[in-house]
Amino acid sequence: MLEIKLETYQKSFRQLTINDAKKGFKGHLTSFIIMNSILVIINLSTDPSKLWCLGSIIGWGVGVLAHYIGGVKILEKKMIKMEGEAEAIAAK
Repeated sequence: MLEIKLETYQKSFRQLTINDAKKGFKGHLTSFIIMNSILVIINLSTDPSKLWCLGSIIGWGVGVLAHYIGGVKILEKKMIKMEGEAEAIAAK
């Protein structure tokens, strides 16, 4: 029977979880860039005197930034903290 060390499992689980979060963020960022590029083109080709596309860029940009901070950076710190807690429980 194959035995997997706790450290190996934790590292693999953390890496898979972080990679999944990064993939989700990249999808969010890609859709942000594509859609807002289209909105800028529409805005500039119809009425360049009013930049209504800035509302979408700023609003959605805040969401993308929050996704990166909460879904990637904070998640990584949480995963490391959870590993430490799991090791403490396993040591008991």
